[in-house]
Amino acid sequence: MEKEEFINWATEIRPRLTAYARSRAADSDAAADAVQEAMLRLWTVPQRLTADSATPTALRTVANLCVEEYRRSQRTQPLSQKDADRTTHAPAADEPLDRQERQATIDTALLRLPARYRALLQMRANNQLSYAEIARLAGSTEGSVRGMVSKARRLLMQQLSNIE
Repeated sequence: MEKEEFINWATEIRPRLTAYARSRAADSDAAADAVQEAMLRLWTVPQRLTADSATPTALRTVANLCVEEYRRSQRTQPLSQKDADRTTHAPAADEPLDRQERQATIDTALLRLPARYRALLQMRANNQLSYAEIARLAGSTEGSVRGMVSKARRLLMQQLSNIE
């Protein structure tokens, strides 16, 4: 499938994929994330898509992503009291903070994120772009960008907890 053909197909199929994802995902943000991720994955292999295989492949990709997200959400566990105390502890004013060490930890966690999530966080935090500006740059909706940034933050927090 050529680039122009893919863009036309994607524009046409997106509402159907979104409706399908909403029937399978926990909420509309998760559905939008699944559709966006499916489009990104299909964009990377348009030469393997044909007019007959593109729609079934897209539907299967969205379904798999929704299942993947559901399974991921089932693996999360509530915090123990010890962990909750540790996360809510604010350092006292006289406790020295090693800023360089903290920044190195954050940089390490960021490098472990997938590139698209790292880019979203950098656009939002470092470049201080609005969700609307990021959406325009990414060719997406503001709601999808909000969901993806939220997911990127969750992944960053997971990475930070794994490092500590």
